[in-house]
Amino acid sequence: MIVTKLRAAATALLLGMAVVTAGGILSATPMEAAGVRPAVGNPLNDAMKATRAGNFSAAQNSLRQADGVSGLTETEKATMPRQENG
Repeated sequence: MIVTKLRAAATALLLGMAVVTAGGILSATPMEAAGVRPAVGNPLNDAMKATRAGNFSAAQNSLRQADGVSGLTETEKATMPRQENG
């Protein structure tokens, strides 16, 4: 009887932790999952949307905004598109 109750409690606890963990993973945006802060990721997403819409000046402004965030991590720097000269 006690073993059954302990097993049921342990199962409920594990299932509850799994739901919380899955909720945290599913709620993260792709940029956040890649290790990019929202201050950088949101302008990058805006730039991609503007590019798809053909609004290249807005895309460039969004890229400048993302590039202007202080303390960019190496992951964020690697995520930023760079303009090739030549």
